[in-house]
Parts: sequence; C-alpha cells; structure tokens
Amino acid sequence: MTVLQKNKKLAAGIGVAAAAAAVLAVGAGTYASFSDTESIPQTTFAAGNLDLQVGGTVTTDPLKFENFVPGDKATRTIVLTNAGSIAGNLSVKFTVNGTEGGCVEPETDVETTCDGGSELLEQLLVKVNGQDYGSLGTLGTNGIPTGGTLAAGAKQDFTIVVELPKGAKNDVMTDTAAVTAELTLVQP
Repeated sequence: MTVLQKNKKLAAGIGVAAAAAAVLAVGAGTYASFSDTESIPQTTFAAGNLDLQVGGTVTTDPLKFENFVPGDKATRTIVLTNAGSIAGNLSVKFTVNGTEGGCVEPETDVETTCDGGSELLEQLLVKVNGQDYGSLGTLGTNGIPTGGTLAAGAKQDFTIVVELPKGAKNDVMTDTAAVTAELTLVQP
C-alpha cells in the first residue's frame, strides 16, 4: 500500500471518528435535563382524648353531710379538670336513694307508721352550681348541665349546696339519703 493510500485511510478513519464524536455530543445534549427530588416529612395522625378528673385527680372519697338538723346548710366545691387533649361538654346525672334509719319516739309522734321511706329526701333542698333544684328526692330525675364546654386543660368548680330548712319536722330524724353523681364529658 502506498503512502497516499495509507493517508486516505487514516483521513477517512479520523473523519469517521470525528463524526461519531459529534453525534455522541449532540445526543448527550439532547437527553440531558435538570431534576430535583424532595420529600414531605413523615405525617402522623393521633386521636385526641377526654379525661375528666374530679378534685384534680380521680377520687372515690364520698362527700359526707352528717348530723343535719333543721336550719343546717352545707356547701362542698369540687374542682373538675379536663386533663384530656380535646374539649368536651360536661353534664351530671344523679342517682338518689334514702332509707328510714330507724323510728325513734319523737319521730313516731309525727309519723304514726315509720314506712321505710326517707322523708329527708323530700325535705333536704339542693343547689348545684347556683341553680336551685328543689328537694334532693327530685334531683335524681334531672340531667344537669354543669356549665357547657370544658376546654382541654381547663378546670371548673362544681358546687353543691344542701340545706335542711328550719321548718323540717321530726319525721326526718334518723333518715338517710345517698346521692351518686355521674359526671360525663362528651366530645361536642
């Protein structure tokens, strides 16, 4: 092969290589693009809660009103706390019962037959949060709203006032009355 033929082959090879490089450069530019990837931080879901506490902490200690005589009046205030994370509507339902605690001679002078019922329920007057509810015996038939919505972390006083009027007679002697309050906090 002559030098001229060798040069032509070399020139042709360089031309083909240059053309291939140009095609690759154009192709690479055609397929390139900008990109960016982002992610959203973890999303969590949690249910709220209602946690009604009586007296700051849950208590089972009963309120006692003992040795009442005509004209006595007693007030008890309990702090209610919504220790939960959401607001709730607060209400209370009372269960009331009473018994004839015995039948002593002064009582039999006004009540000829001691019937087993509690006249104390009929004569003991009650107020809840300043609202007059009449006799203790009728309290058990009422659902009592205690002040609307109790916000999360909020506190509210729950005040009970009981009074045995001065006009109460001997028929309440030795009688007993018992009240259970069921406080409920419900999501509005």
